[in-house]
Amino acid sequence: MTTLQTTCKSCGTEMETEIPEGVVAERTLKNLWENAVICDDCFNKIEAKRNTKTDHQKWEELKRKAEHAGLPVGLLSWSKEMGNNDLLARVYENRGKSLFLAGPQRTGKTRSIVRTCATMLWHHAIEGNELVYLTMPALRKKISSLARSDDYGSEEKFYKRLDRSVLLIIDDMDKGAMTDAGLEALWRIVDDRVVSGRPLWVIANEGGQGMVKKWVQGHDHRIETAEAIRARLAEICSVITVEKQ
Repeated sequence: MTTLQTTCKSCGTEMETEIPEGVVAERTLKNLWENAVICDDCFNKIEAKRNTKTDHQKWEELKRKAEHAGLPVGLLSWSKEMGNNDLLARVYENRGKSLFLAGPQRTGKTRSIVRTCATMLWHHAIEGNELVYLTMPALRKKISSLARSDDYGSEEKFYKRLDRSVLLIIDDMDKGAMTDAGLEALWRIVDDRVVSGRPLWVIANEGGQGMVKKWVQGHDHRIETAEAIRARLAEICSVITVEKQ
């Protein structure tokens, strides 16, 4: 152990700093400030100032994280008038589970999901790169684009991002008919969540057979895959049914 006699270049306080043999001084000397040694008090003041953010800065950071995850930023704000507070509480209480929110339009399903995500992002319970939000139309478009492409690497990268996300959210799950390729891709996505055990949140106007009928729309050869997806969702998801208020 070597003792170094130094003077804080910020406040002028004389101090002694012990440096273990072979240890780089940067952290041992409590950081360097423009290549000058500073005392503990000055170091802590600088760190506190650096880590202090205004509410505006925190809000802007939250919006950036939400945008990275694909969340609809316009739904981040909340008020009693615009939200379903009972539903928000139920979603937040079950945030560690896979969820299936089913109910009519304009019942606060998406807003409750987004607001729960905002709370987790705000408190750093999850980061923006660990969360993925997709609507079914957007997912269907992405799947179609990948199917037409010869870039296998991009396809695998997309599915790996979904699989590795701490939380995956699919909104409007029952919106629109699905092609054979679309159903196969959706099966892969849902099955990956079952295998990994990571939460999947699904939002739809209808679940069960109503959802299957919307996917299939008369193409009976697609029923088997659609039913398999429905069964997988039923296996892992806690269902929250939302009534029109």
